[in-house]
Amino acid sequence: MAFILVIAVSALLLLLQLDIASRKARLSHIPGPLLARYTDLWRFYHSWRLVKNEGKDFSGPLTREYGDVVRIGPNTVAVFDPAAIPIIYGTANRLEKGEGYMAFVPATVTTSLIACLAEEEHSKYKKPVSHAYSLSAQRAYEPNVDRVVTQLATALTQMAESKESTNISTWCHYYAFDVISELTFGQPLGLLETGKDIYGMLKLQKSSTYYAASMSQLPWLDRLLKRIAIFRRKGNGRFVEFVSSTIHRRLQSMPKYQSEEPKPDLLAHFASAQERYPDVMTPRQIAILCGSNLFAGSQSPSYVFDKIFNFLTTNPSAQKTLHAELSKAQCIYPVSWQQIRSLPYLDGVIREAYRLHNIGFFVLERITPIGGLELPSGHYIPAGVRVGTPSGAPGFRQSVYGSDVTEFMPERWVQRPGESEDAYINRKKRMEQSNLTFGYGSRACIGKNIANMTIYKVVATIVGLFEFELVRKPAPFQVNVKLHKRQP
Repeated sequence: MAFILVIAVSALLLLLQLDIASRKARLSHIPGPLLARYTDLWRFYHSWRLVKNEGKDFSGPLTREYGDVVRIGPNTVAVFDPAAIPIIYGTANRLEKGEGYMAFVPATVTTSLIACLAEEEHSKYKKPVSHAYSLSAQRAYEPNVDRVVTQLATALTQMAESKESTNISTWCHYYAFDVISELTFGQPLGLLETGKDIYGMLKLQKSSTYYAASMSQLPWLDRLLKRIAIFRRKGNGRFVEFVSSTIHRRLQSMPKYQSEEPKPDLLAHFASAQERYPDVMTPRQIAILCGSNLFAGSQSPSYVFDKIFNFLTTNPSAQKTLHAELSKAQCIYPVSWQQIRSLPYLDGVIREAYRLHNIGFFVLERITPIGGLELPSGHYIPAGVRVGTPSGAPGFRQSVYGSDVTEFMPERWVQRPGESEDAYINRKKRMEQSNLTFGYGSRACIGKNIANMTIYKVVATIVGLFEFELVRKPAPFQVNVKLHKRQP
C-alpha cells in the first residue's frame, strides 16, 4: 500500500512539475498537440517515425490542424510560414542556435561549426576557414572532383559491359564519400576503387542520422547518454586511423603556400590558416574540421543522389530530356562545372532532389532574444523559447511550389511557356528562399558551393554516358538498374 502511495504521489508531483514548466514558457496562445504542451516526447516520437519511414510529408497534417505556428514542445515552437525564415535566420537578428544541434556531434567535439551555438563563437571558428569554401577557391578543386567522377564512370562502365544489374544508389554513396575525402585530403577513401564500403561508412552514417534526428528532440537525454561510456558513439577504428595518419602525413610534407596562392584541397587551406590563426587552428581543430567535412559533406549528397536516380530510373522520359539537354550543350565528359551550371533541366532535377530529400522533423532551432520575437503572422514568441522551421517543411509548401508538392517535378524550376522573364525570376527566387537544404543566413552550410559542384558534375556525367534500365521497383537506397553505355 505504501509503495502504491509513493508511486501515486510521485506521478502527481511529476504532472505538477510538467504543468508548471508548460505555463512558465508563456506559450498558451500557440496551438499544438496536447501532449506537446507538457513534454518533448511528442516531437521525439514523430521525428523517430519520420526517419524510419522516409518520404512522408508531416507538415501538411500539422498545419491543416493548427496553422503555421505550432507548439511542438513545452518550450519549442515550429514555424511553417516561409515569410518567417528571414526573420528567424536572417543576419539582422543573429539569434543563437538551440542545443539540439549538439546531437549531431560526438561528446568531445565542441568547436565544429555546427556545434558552435553562440554567434560570436561561430564567427571565431568560421573566419580562418571561410576562404577555403569560397567560389574562388572552388575553381582549384575541380580537378580533384574530375578524378573521382572519372573513377565512378570507369566502375559503371565495367558494370555495363558485364550486363549485370547494380545498385546505382550505393555507387553514388561511395562517390559521395570518396569525393569529399579527395577534396579534404587530396586522397579518396577508396570505396570506388574497391567497390566496397571498406570502413563501414554507410552503416555509420545511417545510425548517426537516426540518433541525431531523435536525440536532437531531447537534448537532455543526448547529454546524459554521452556521459555514459556504454552509450557513447564509437568511431570506426580503421577510419579514424586513416584520417589521423593522412592529416599527419600531409602536414609533415606540405609546402608553405602564400595566403593568396591557389591550394589543391581543403587541408592545404587549413594548414595555411594555422600560420595566421595559431590559437584557433590547432592540430585538433584541423582534425575536427576534416572529420566534419567527411560526414556533413557526404550525408546530404547521398540522400540527394538517391532521390535523383530513383526519379530518373522510374521516368525514362525525364532521363531522355536530361540527356538531350546535355547533348545540345555538347558536353565533354567529365563535364566542366562552368559548362553545366546554367542548364535549366539539370538544375531542375537537382533542385527537386534538394527539395524532397529532406523530410526530417529537426527544427533548425534558434533561441528568441530578450524582448521576444514577433513573426510575420503576428504571433509573439517570448524570450528564451526554441523557435524555428523544421528543415524539410518548406519544400512541401503548396503556396510556394504548387499543389503537386509531393511529386518530383523538375519542370517547376524551368520557365513556363508564356511566363515573362520577371515573373519566372520572382517565382524561382521565392522557391529558392523557401529551401533550407543548406540552412539560411550566417549559419548556412559553409560547403554549399562545393556540394553543388560535386553533385551537378557527377549527375551530368553519369546521365551523359549511361542509360538506366530499371530492374525492380526502387526502395530507399535501393535503385537497382542495368546500365547501357551510350554511343558517342
